[in-house]
Amino acid sequence: MEFYGVMSGQLKPSECKDLGKAPVKRVQHEATEQIELFHWARLSEGKHPELVTMFAVPNGGTRRDAVEGARLKAAGVRAGQPDLCLPAPSKDGRYNCLFIELKRRDGGTVSKAQEDRMALLNRFGSYAVVCHGWEAAAEEIEGYLGGRR
Repeated sequence: MEFYGVMSGQLKPSECKDLGKAPVKRVQHEATEQIELFHWARLSEGKHPELVTMFAVPNGGTRRDAVEGARLKAAGVRAGQPDLCLPAPSKDGRYNCLFIELKRRDGGTVSKAQEDRMALLNRFGSYAVVCHGWEAAAEEIEGYLGGRR
């Protein structure tokens, strides 16, 4: 708002309390990265019709209490499951399914449970990978569907 006040002449630069401060670095959250990836996927369905089958695995998030956690575990929630699944074979036939663990582009760590789950999925013929940021995930999907993985 202060910028507009200075530009309109209503404020002098010396009256702006935030002038000269370093800009706040905004952290891109994993959920935002995932939303951006699915937006890209919807726009890319014409090129890759297989993208209509891609879905998110709702395993993440926080639990209200131990009872809810136990109920979800009994219903099939498993630790370490990757965030996204594209249940389509790769063009070259090497893999039967793509799994992506999506992390924010400027960080995010892979847990031991996630490493173990992805190793198991890879052993069973899937292609499971970690991607930092939606752009990296889109590039991985393009490579998978184009037979370059």
